[in-house]
Amino acid sequence: MKKVVLSFILMIFVVFSCFGNESLIYIPDYEEMGFFLQSVEFLQAWENGETELTDEKFAEVYTNHVGTGYFSSLLFEQFFRNTKNENIKNQIKNHIIKNNLTDSYAKTLLKKFDSVATQKVSNNKVVTQFSYNDEEFDENINLYQVYEVRPFNDEFGLLLFNNDWNVLSYNNESGELNVDKNVFLLCGGGTNSMSISLFEVENVTSEAELPEAFRLNYFEQKYGDNWVYGEVEQVGVLSNCGVDHYFIGYGTGPDIIPEIYCGDFVAFLYDEELQKVYVMDIMMNFSKINMNYEIRNQIFDYLRFFTFFCFCE
Repeated sequence: MKKVVLSFILMIFVVFSCFGNESLIYIPDYEEMGFFLQSVEFLQAWENGETELTDEKFAEVYTNHVGTGYFSSLLFEQFFRNTKNENIKNQIKNHIIKNNLTDSYAKTLLKKFDSVATQKVSNNKVVTQFSYNDEEFDENINLYQVYEVRPFNDEFGLLLFNNDWNVLSYNNESGELNVDKNVFLLCGGGTNSMSISLFEVENVTSEAELPEAFRLNYFEQKYGDNWVYGEVEQVGVLSNCGVDHYFIGYGTGPDIIPEIYCGDFVAFLYDEELQKVYVMDIMMNFSKINMNYEIRNQIFDYLRFFTFFCFCE
């Protein structure tokens, strides 16, 4: 069993579709998606102490996954940041020290492992924050455990990160759009937060109405030249997405407060027959005193892939 697990951990993936020309982004195929989901199960078993890796095999995993930019590899980066298993943390720490790794990601891991966990009550929930020398912080946002949800109990679904979300509803007060269903999810803390905004718009009768229904003006104003947007080819995991048009958009840059850096990663879906628009917007921000600030782009790259995991049935 361990040989089988280790063999699939070390698989190599092929990039087959690129979007834009700024960064490594591609639509995963079903093979890689299957590997990703199996990896989630394996990492949870590893976290629970149900399996283990020798130092030699761990070194192969770390070398083959950290820093590659591939979707499945970015999952391992998120797991290493979030593991609570002391044996795994010691294995990672020893590997970094032994190989004299001094990149930003390795430095971040060492800070996280040497930090102190504190608990506080926020929105009637007990939340954990990690503090490194009372100077840098981690808000304990989980990005490696995911599950499928249908937020409105209809045809629209997505992959959601497993966090203790604060769930809010909001109303469209402009009166310009018929937003029939909407929900706003929020987690994290003062130095790093993540929100996911989900909404549906009905009675969208033509493609000419899409920019308004998608609220593109908001993102264009927020990010300016740093906003990237376009329709993607329905291949790989999108070959059965269930809609006529699938767009993604993303942008990163300073927030209203210059010390805060943020990113939005958005999926826009349009079904012509149902005349419905579906939008999922993942927003994450980082303060400069968050210990993950220097590796924010690696985290943003991972979140960008999740714009491909919405569907309608």
